[in-house]
Amino acid sequence: MSLSWGIVIVVTVISVVIAMYAARGKQGSGITSDEDFLVAGRDLGSFAAACTLVATYWSGYAFIGSVGVAWEFGYNSLVAGAAYVPPLVFAVIFLANYLKKKAYKMGSLSIPEYAGQIHNSAGVHAVIAVLNVLLMTVKAL
Repeated sequence: MSLSWGIVIVVTVISVVIAMYAARGKQGSGITSDEDFLVAGRDLGSFAAACTLVATYWSGYAFIGSVGVAWEFGYNSLVAGAAYVPPLVFAVIFLANYLKKKAYKMGSLSIPEYAGQIHNSAGVHAVIAVLNVLLMTVKAL
């Protein structure tokens, strides 16, 4: 077995042990509501949420998007993916905690729902939800 496989196995075992330790006392609770699924039961700390956001972005870009970008525009364009990091960091550091508190008070589970509640309008909720889907589609093209 090579050193790289040994590292993979050690990291996997450590990850499983940490997950088991973190899940203690929560056995059997499972996902019982939309809130549990969409916002981790509102039990996720700021650091864990930030790590999740960055990992989600980078896994999609690094493993899927960057290959297409390099194929279409050349290797130099791979640096463009790094341009998304500062806005994510800014959003997490300066906006996330404020929005989390406001959304919790209002019972919001998504940005479109939050905007609809702020403006007391189902139309705003619908428009932002549609824009969200459209912008993700355009980004994927």
